[in-house]
Amino acid sequence: YSDNREFGIRVEVTALSRVYKEGFFILAFNMSKFAYGGFTRITIFHQLGDEKLGIFSTAWQFVPLSTLFFAQVTRTWRLTITQCIKHGDRAAFRKQICSLVITVFAPTLLATTVILLYGGEVIHLVFNDQYAAASELMPFIALYFLVIALDTVSVLLAVALSLSRVVAVAYATFGVVTVLACLVVAELKSLNLLLVTIIAGHFLAASVTAALSLVKLRTAFR
Repeated sequence: YSDNREFGIRVEVTALSRVYKEGFFILAFNMSKFAYGGFTRITIFHQLGDEKLGIFSTAWQFVPLSTLFFAQVTRTWRLTITQCIKHGDRAAFRKQICSLVITVFAPTLLATTVILLYGGEVIHLVFNDQYAAASELMPFIALYFLVIALDTVSVLLAVALSLSRVVAVAYATFGVVTVLACLVVAELKSLNLLLVTIIAGHFLAASVTAALSLVKLRTAFR
């Protein structure tokens, strides 16, 4: 979208505005994902106090670690899968999507199993006794890894199928519902229920995205 000249770069205004216009829904989608964990921390702080927030944040630290891996997966497969769909190459698409699913879910299942079995021990080993209560949240964090894996595959596929607007609306809708549900659940003073609410909201958003992508995929190779 830039036009190189002899002395510098001249940016086409119309082209630049098109970048923002086309990327708006992807931006809206990424912003809406803060509802699943980010905005919830504000709720925890105001309604449960900083002690509960510290416990929640301790367990939640494993989530950003997992998203670092999933981000690399997205960068690796995004262009390839988009090109397969664009050129109508069904055989190549099947090969790439199988490779993607295996690469995403194989380590995720391993990490989920390890956290389910030894998550409490990891908390006690890495953190002091002040955050020992975070060990109770680790089984939920382990299950959340599977939701994030589903999110990675479904969103990558949806964007490749030009469904970014639908994805943005779905995630924003379920994000708002999740935040409102967390405000209600917070009254029960239970971090476990709050985490379940976040996981459920994110799972519903990812599931709807996956379902819509599969529907669109049926017509993509016709």
